[in-house]
Amino acid sequence: MKIIFATEDYYPLITGGARFERALALSLVKRGHKVYIFCPAQNFEDRQDQDGGTLIYRQKALPLPFYHKFTFSVLPGARIKKQIEQIKPDVVHTHNPHFNGLATLKAAKKFKIPILSTNHTMPENIFPFIYPLVPLRKPLYELIWKYIIWFNNQANFVTTPTQTGLNYLKAHGLKVEAKPVSNGINLEKFQPMEKEPLKKHFNLPNLPLILYTGRLDPEKRVDFIIRAMPQVLTKLNCRLVITGEGKDRQKIQNLVKKLNLDEKVIFLGFLPEEDLPKIYNACDLYVIASTAELQSITTLEAIASGLPVVASNLGALPELVRDGENGFLFNAQAELPEKILDIFSDASLKDKMSARSLEIVKAHDFSNTVKEYEAIYFKIRQK
Repeated sequence: MKIIFATEDYYPLITGGARFERALALSLVKRGHKVYIFCPAQNFEDRQDQDGGTLIYRQKALPLPFYHKFTFSVLPGARIKKQIEQIKPDVVHTHNPHFNGLATLKAAKKFKIPILSTNHTMPENIFPFIYPLVPLRKPLYELIWKYIIWFNNQANFVTTPTQTGLNYLKAHGLKVEAKPVSNGINLEKFQPMEKEPLKKHFNLPNLPLILYTGRLDPEKRVDFIIRAMPQVLTKLNCRLVITGEGKDRQKIQNLVKKLNLDEKVIFLGFLPEEDLPKIYNACDLYVIASTAELQSITTLEAIASGLPVVASNLGALPELVRDGENGFLFNAQAELPEKILDIFSDASLKDKMSARSLEIVKAHDFSNTVKEYEAIYFKIRQK
């Protein structure tokens, strides 16, 4: 089967969506399918390249304001229409409703090609910068939701990573057939490992380590975690380890200095893919304070590595973090230090939560995700 992916963030970008899309594309190629990727280039020049048997059409692009290292394709409609005519795909799979997604959707509708839309998008992901604009916040938020729903209602079938995500879409007006399909996790790659050698690998101290890994962007609220540290440190000699990059990197580092936490917070920056399983296993607890997760691949990776998790009680995070079972949920920033300390103060509880994480993650085996998507492609192709 010939399958086109249309997306606005793809390898070598390291986002949850980009990593999922590439993993799915490479797995589909291994199962005998031909996969073509429409995504932005990193500069104002069209180009093609290959990756693991996939053919990537990088559409000329410009830097996207407000988003670290992101670009957006410039008027890709005519080029994408021509590329679709040449490829003659069996199905089109859009992964977000932005420039390439919209152009691909329109061309697929014109040529009567079946469309699967996977929704990874919430208004918070598109415009985190609207939140300071108090008078415009509500109308912009509602307008973005209307566009997301309009886009998805053009597809033949819609998926989203969680039931929470599907509930959001239906509450805002989704009409087409849809189901949740987990982003999934490679359980052979992410699994518990011995901690001490990995602490040495990253030159980390032999102390309790709290981890955040992912984008350093506003909706991730990494500042919540940093602000919890002074209270945590009054009762626990530990360190906070932060990996990743993003537009808030400097702001976060300034906050660390302001709170005199320079020696208590360790910034590892961007980590290559092969180091990700190692960093989870070098640490003891994963913390995520995000406002806008439709699943959270980093949380999947953390629980697959056997970590307990403290997470914000927002979005789809409660589907992965069962309060009191494999971690704790918090509603207000003031609750976060206590939740962290509760786990470290009871070794038996921490061990039970780690074991429960490993049980919960079994339902998210990536091999099942690939099979589910393959079944949907065949289903919409036959309609």
